[in-house]
Amino acid sequence: ALNFAVPQYAHCSLILGEDRSKLSKRHGATSCDQFRKEGYLPDAMINYLALLGWNDGTDKDIYTREELIAAFDLTRVTPSPAMFDMSKLKWINGQHLRALPLPAFSSRLADAMGEA
Repeated sequence: ALNFAVPQYAHCSLILGEDRSKLSKRHGATSCDQFRKEGYLPDAMINYLALLGWNDGTDKDIYTREELIAAFDLTRVTPSPAMFDMSKLKWINGQHLRALPLPAFSSRLADAMGEA
C-alpha cells in the first residue's frame, strides 16, 4: 500500500530460566534498567544477550559491539531454547569491567559509590 519493501523478520528462540522453565519475572531482574542499577554494563548485556541462541562458530565469549555486528549471521541463530545463566552474565560483565580504561572504570565506581 505504501510501496515499501516487505521487511524481513526473524526471532530468537525461547529463553529459559536456570530451572529450565520459561523466563519470567520470578527469575529476577525484569528490565535492562534494573540490570543497569545492579552494575551491569550495557556492552556486557548486549554481549550476553547476543549469545543467547547465537554463536559465530568459535569458542569466543567476549565481544565488543563492533565485533558482534561484524560477526553476526542470522543463519547461526539456533532454534533451540536458550538458558539465561546469571553466573555467565556476571562473568561476562566482569570481563567487560576489566577491559574498561581506568578513567572510565573510576567514573563508574564513583557513580556507584554515590548511589550506595
